[in-house]
Amino acid sequence: MADIVIVRTYLDPVEAEIGASLLRTAGIETFVNESAGFNPVLSATLGTEVRVSDYDLERAREILAASDRPATHEDEEEDEPGAVRCPRCELTLCFHERARIRVKAPVAEAALLSIPTLLFGQQRWRCHKCGHVWDDPKEGPPVMTRLLPDDPRPVFRLRRNSPGMGLLVGTCLGLLVGMVLRPSEAAFIAFAAGPLGGWLIGRSRTRDVCSGPHCRAPLDGDVESCPRCQGTIAGVVHRAAEHYSAAADFRRELAEARRRDAALSGKRPKRRRKRAPMEEAPSPPEIKA
Repeated sequence: MADIVIVRTYLDPVEAEIGASLLRTAGIETFVNESAGFNPVLSATLGTEVRVSDYDLERAREILAASDRPATHEDEEEDEPGAVRCPRCELTLCFHERARIRVKAPVAEAALLSIPTLLFGQQRWRCHKCGHVWDDPKEGPPVMTRLLPDDPRPVFRLRRNSPGMGLLVGTCLGLLVGMVLRPSEAAFIAFAAGPLGGWLIGRSRTRDVCSGPHCRAPLDGDVESCPRCQGTIAGVVHRAAEHYSAAADFRRELAEARRRDAALSGKRPKRRRKRAPMEEAPSPPEIKA
């Protein structure tokens, strides 16, 4: 009987479903397991697992690896005439709309306080990739800054921590210790300090993953390129949405450096050729009378 093994873990459940659909299209039986679907905070921390049978593991890895490079080339979208581009990331997923509620967990108070803004707030252009907000639709570039075929494709170290998991573990430990020590002041301290201590510890423990939207491969401290998508590590970001703006900054800096080099090479003074020393002209022959 075949064992069910994990082929990849995604931080975004939507990306996990996309990967599972690719495998199912290839005829591979695939299972999606969201570790903590009841809690979006924990789900983003623990991730969503895509599982296959062990005899399909190598083939599934090849299919997902083959899909990584085209999927992470979000910077190479086709030019759309007249499309509004984000001034920050240069992508076209932009909409003229009011502010929207974006919370990772149900927060009724935040939703109620945001109702006036949702109903009467000013409509502005919002990029659904990097989150940039602006007013003038012509502020963005008409076309995207392109990379040449030989240019490195930038990815970044996405710095992750686990405050949600730390909060859960700290709460459980605080409850256990408090039940042992009750009734006493120490039990009350354990109830209060457990969740706070767990949250702080989880927040302080960080790990790096590739910022490529469809990669998220773990990155060791000394690697210069992602082992999965082969992108060149060009810096550190702390939110997934920062990948798009940081990649645009990388493209613009590279294009500007190329223009400067071209300008310098065009203004270089031409070296003068050294003239050979002139030979003395022979004296005219004497004319005898």
